[in-house]
Formats: sequence, C-alpha cells, structure tokens
Amino acid sequence: MSVRGFVAIAIAVVAAAQNGTAQQPAQAQAGSVDELAGLWKAERWFGPVARGPVVIRRSGSSYSADMFGYTVAVRSEHGELYFELPNSLGKFRGRLQDTGAIFGFWFPANSPTGMVRTSPVTLRAMGRNVWMGRVAPAREDTFTFYILARKRPDGSMGAFLRNPDRDMGALWRVDGLVREGNVVKLIRQPAAQPAGAEVATGAYNPEDTVLTLYFPQRGGWYEFRRDGDDSDFYPRGRSPARYVYGGAPLSRDDGWPTATLDEVNIDRAAIEKMVQGIINTPMESTHNLQVDGVLIARHGKLVLEEYFHAEHRDKPHETRSASKSMTATLVGAAMQAGAPLRLSTPVYQIMNGGS
Repeated sequence: MSVRGFVAIAIAVVAAAQNGTAQQPAQAQAGSVDELAGLWKAERWFGPVARGPVVIRRSGSSYSADMFGYTVAVRSEHGELYFELPNSLGKFRGRLQDTGAIFGFWFPANSPTGMVRTSPVTLRAMGRNVWMGRVAPAREDTFTFYILARKRPDGSMGAFLRNPDRDMGALWRVDGLVREGNVVKLIRQPAAQPAGAEVATGAYNPEDTVLTLYFPQRGGWYEFRRDGDDSDFYPRGRSPARYVYGGAPLSRDDGWPTATLDEVNIDRAAIEKMVQGIINTPMESTHNLQVDGVLIARHGKLVLEEYFHAEHRDKPHETRSASKSMTATLVGAAMQAGAPLRLSTPVYQIMNGGS
C-alpha cells in the first residue's frame, strides 16, 4: 500500500530547531578518530533476485512452471498450487480461481535484513491449460545505515546510528565510535546490555575515504561513504528553504478528491508552521521523531500531502506492526458501515475481490 493510502491528521505543531550536525574538522589529525567526524551512509541491495514472467502449464493432472530460466514441477495439494525455484531463489503458492485465473503469492528468498517482501501474483489464462503472470516486487529489499559521528567535549567520538528500514539504531543503542589505527568499532551505550559491547567492527581506508563495518546479522559488510547536505538522512536537506504551502495536492484516480486548505477552512499559516517544524527537526538521536509523510483530509477531500526523507506518494511504505492497528480500524469501520463481515470471516474471502 502506498503512503497516500494512509491519511494522517496532524494535531500538534513540532517545535522548530536548528540542525546541529557537525562537519568533518578541517584540521583533523591523520590517523585519529577525528577524521571520522561527520555523516556517513551505507546501503545494500538484497533482491529479490528472481522476478519477471511466470508461466504455469497443465498436462493431464500434472502442472509445471517456467520462471527465471527454470522449469520446475508444480505440486497440487488440497486445491493449492505450489512450486519452488532451485538455489532458494523463492517459491510460489496459489489457487485456481472460479474466474479461471490463478491467484497467489511469491515468497522471495529469506533476507538477512529480516524484511519480508511477499508479492501478490495473478496468472491469467492464455489459452487452454496455460496461465501467465509476472512477479513484480512492489519494493526492493534494501537496507540502509547512517552514522552521524560528532566529537564530544571529553575528546571521544560520539556516534548516532540510524536505520530507516527497521530502526536497528534504536535497538542497538549505539553511542560511540572508536579507532585503533585503521580498525574502527561501533560501541553501545554504557547502560545498554551487554554493556560496552561492540555492535560492529571494521576498518577505515583513508585513501578512499571509505568506512567498512561488519554487521553479522544484517547481511555482512557495509561500505560507508560521506553523505552531503542534501542527504535523505535529513527531512529535506541540512539547510532547507522556508516551506510555503503549494495548494491542492495532485489529483489522481485513487478515490481522493482534492482541495486547498482555504477551501475547507484550515488555517494555512498554522499548517505551514507545522510542516516547517517537521523539516527543521534535528536528526541527531533516537529521541528525535522521524516523520516520513503528512496527509490531511477534511470533508472528504485531501488538502495536504507532504513527504520527507525521500519518501513519496508512489513508494510503498514500511508500516510493519502499525498495519495491525490500521487493519483492525478499517475492518471495524467497514463492519459498522454494513459490510457482511464477522470475526470468523476468512481473510482470503476478503482479499482479491472476495474470490
């Protein structure tokens, strides 16, 4: 589901604050930890590798599947069709519908990031006993780390780790960065358990200005490079321009009519102040709120649509456990509106148009 599918009504104004990001010292001593001050970014891609056209054929009572250069047998059990590609590239599970199509889900290989990228797949009849569809992941499996390193008054190097994909920075409670020669270590907060443990160890290459760290449970090695003032680490860059409301959001064929703030009697100055507060929020600790998008609807019309940290209306957004609350709220609203749903209604009966 796209970010635009979630409409948030802002009810408070975030206080504006200056970004206090330290830049790399101009005269940092070679070989010292001071060379590592500043903002660093590392990103890795984990697939899904297998994607593209899928063809299922039936011959008598048996089925076969053609995908990603492989032809494999399809098992048919209890009305479900199931096949798996070699080398753990992924697997498909679906069911032949009354409409004649095969609807199911593609499960990619397990990711070291812990992310789940299951994709719905519909294979339509292309002739007698032949169905064709496409595995088209809605979102790539990428994992990103930012490190903001800043010198403390006592001479040590403080470090803040942000991971927008799963918020591992907050879970690991990274506090510092130490350097011994060209060996570099990320250290937990002293009060964290286990106290003082190393979160990641690696090396700094001063010739290429590359910081390489090993995260054993998140895919292995990550290469960090310096990130600039336009980094997506910030809501809209380190030195953003003053925000001015741009009028009604883009009108699209998504069921949301649009209007301006003035047309629905919302104070434009107050909204501009709120958005500016979000833009100015310093990204320097786990206690700073990261807002990815704000949408406001009133009287059934979308009147504000703003995104931050490189999110946008066409990018699927990671909602994770928040999906449970949204699903319960939407189903409850549908039931109150008269939808023929009960607590015992199977989920598959609701999905895919009820088929």
